[in-house]
Amino acid sequence: FIYFALPGLLGVKLSALTAGIIAFGLNSSAYVTEILRAGIESIPKGQFEAARVLQIPSYYMWRDIILPQVIKNIAPALTNEMITLLKETALIATIGGLDIMRRSQMVAAAQFTYFAPLCIAALCYYVLVMLLERAGKKIEEKWNYDKNKKH
Repeated sequence: FIYFALPGLLGVKLSALTAGIIAFGLNSSAYVTEILRAGIESIPKGQFEAARVLQIPSYYMWRDIILPQVIKNIAPALTNEMITLLKETALIATIGGLDIMRRSQMVAAAQFTYFAPLCIAALCYYVLVMLLERAGKKIEEKWNYDKNKKH
């Protein structure tokens, strides 16, 4: 819709990359918003009430009390969203964007063999997903280490 219909409605030509960034940005921002909402709702109401009773200003309450807990709670879901977003970028090939999948299709068409280029693309995606997963685990371990260190 963004690549084919939006330019006709607005009269502006969008590149495949720009349309992809807009589409993936809108889609992912909706998921991230829900992840943040759920993370904030996971904090016990007593945390907010205690901060109000102690007359902690709103800015400091959010910065020092609420957000550190929220980030710890939502880190796994945010990691999952980043991995999902990475895998969804293969869809940009459907509108001619030059991502990993589209490049492997171009190589495959030029060489008249699809197995090796698609396996290389799959390996690229696999390595990228594993890197994101490890980064997410490192962040979670850091949060758990900090939590255990304070006690």
